[in-house]
Amino acid sequence: MSENTNQFFEQGKAFARMSLGMAKEQVMDGLNPNIALIASRKIPSVAFMPGDIVGPAMSFDGETGEMIAEYETSKEELIEETMRGDFDEENASVVIPVPFMNDKPMWWMTIGMSARVMEAKFISIIADAWTSKEPEKYDRPSDDPNRGEIVNVLTLFFNEEMGLVAAHSLAHEYSRDEDGNPVFEEEIMDNFEQREDDKPLSRLGGPMVDAIVSFLS
Repeated sequence: MSENTNQFFEQGKAFARMSLGMAKEQVMDGLNPNIALIASRKIPSVAFMPGDIVGPAMSFDGETGEMIAEYETSKEELIEETMRGDFDEENASVVIPVPFMNDKPMWWMTIGMSARVMEAKFISIIADAWTSKEPEKYDRPSDDPNRGEIVNVLTLFFNEEMGLVAAHSLAHEYSRDEDGNPVFEEEIMDNFEQREDDKPLSRLGGPMVDAIVSFLS
């Protein structure tokens, strides 16, 4: 990769930490945090961006993960602001959301095709899901009567040729108190895997990752 690899990965991890914090706040408020966020290497041509509104778009600091700006704007204004140099190319990125769809294959296709057009450097996929302590006993975590809940941020990193080069997962399990309020565990599970040479990554993310990547070429 021609980019500063360590900075590239740290930027994505910082954004994932920010995203996990925002997702947990939504869960605490009784909201569904499921969404995909695509960080672009460049703002694509207006011709490739559907609709008149892009947003809420955001820029963030790649070192701290803190949001710099969040706004709804026309695509022309977004491009103009970027070209004026209001975004630091090294430490900030424009991020475009892809809202969750109940039709998951359609959602995955939308993420992949949007990422290809935007020349994504990474995609963070945020999901609130069931989890099981005994996954070998149940076909799905939701079948476990003692199932728990988890907020997960899966970040996929891509090189300039849109090849998948690394994956990062942040996951925070939670239970509910007698009033139904979320109570998060102390430990946050943090896993990072980088491709070595030509060896493929393990199947982190399963069919979802396979589907998204299939639309990048």
